[in-house]
Amino acid sequence: MPALWSFLLALDRGQVVTGTVSEVHNFGVFVHVDGEPEGLRTGFIRVPDLAWGCINHPSEAVEAGQQITAEVIIAETRSGQVTLSLKALQEDPLIVCLLGGGRRPVETWPASEA
Repeated sequence: MPALWSFLLALDRGQVVTGTVSEVHNFGVFVHVDGEPEGLRTGFIRVPDLAWGCINHPSEAVEAGQQITAEVIIAETRSGQVTLSLKALQEDPLIVCLLGGGRRPVETWPASEA
């Protein structure tokens, strides 16, 4: 399928794409990525890439029909699938915790206070 290959080869790691959640399963989420060839469902989000927090089921993070914005992890021409991440576009809570609350930014550690 030349249209599928062209679509996949045009995607770069780290690129932000939009799409619509088509199915939610206990192992992950299938996504219709905007611009993909007609009749295909190329996007997939693994459970660990849905959110920073612990979730019991992907339906706690997204639902079928929901419009999403995600980051491309990898576009596989062999499988014809794009692995996506919602988590990559969210703030890492550890960094927020370390930088929040009036604390010194990480890059200034260790502080030499004399």
